[in-house]
Amino acid sequence: MTIEGIIKQLAKEKYGSLRAFCELEKLEYQTINKSLTRSVLRSSFKNTMRLCECLELDPYALSRGVAENIHHGSLSAEERKVLEAFRRASDRDKQIVDYVLKIPAAKDELRMISLPLYDLSVSAGPGNGLGDDDNDYEMIDVIYRPALRTADFCLTVMGDSMEPRYHDKDVVAVQESESLDYGDIGIFVLNGEGYMKVYDKDGLVSLNKKYETIPVGEGDTLSVVGKVLGKADLAE
Repeated sequence: MTIEGIIKQLAKEKYGSLRAFCELEKLEYQTINKSLTRSVLRSSFKNTMRLCECLELDPYALSRGVAENIHHGSLSAEERKVLEAFRRASDRDKQIVDYVLKIPAAKDELRMISLPLYDLSVSAGPGNGLGDDDNDYEMIDVIYRPALRTADFCLTVMGDSMEPRYHDKDVVAVQESESLDYGDIGIFVLNGEGYMKVYDKDGLVSLNKKYETIPVGEGDTLSVVGKVLGKADLAE
């Protein structure tokens, strides 16, 4: 399905119809419908950002042709279906689900994976030295999700430049890799300083728009540590 088709589907699931979506969110129906009929990426920046805001879509992912929910972009397709079904459920059904999740036995059945958490903070703001002691870590239990199945280790986020997806003190799971594709969120060492950023042809990009892109010049030394797979939820 195209990203235009996905956006139409999301609008219908959340509001009943595209027209109702436009009316409730005070959007011009003819304009939105035309952009979704042709190409949403050719629409005005204002309309595209408004669509992302209303439907909770990640604008950076959308620019790469991916309609990804900003709050659960790392969820699998099956997990997203469950979440959408829960949203459409009656209040009584939601209460039943809530009750089941609070049963101790249900929590005990959660699958855990054990990963090393390095005693290093990766900067989501100004640069931060990653250090050289590869043995300085502790093993932690992380709640398993399919998105984390290839994770090799975890790091702690420092700063707010990757908000709203990642926040200060979040723990992220990382897959070791020496190369990334443009658009991937990764861990980098630039001139000895560690960063968690989006890999882009123009440099290292923050999701928080108050931070400028960090350019990588010919005289700079940039190495890729790994790809960020998502937030790691720690076992209680």
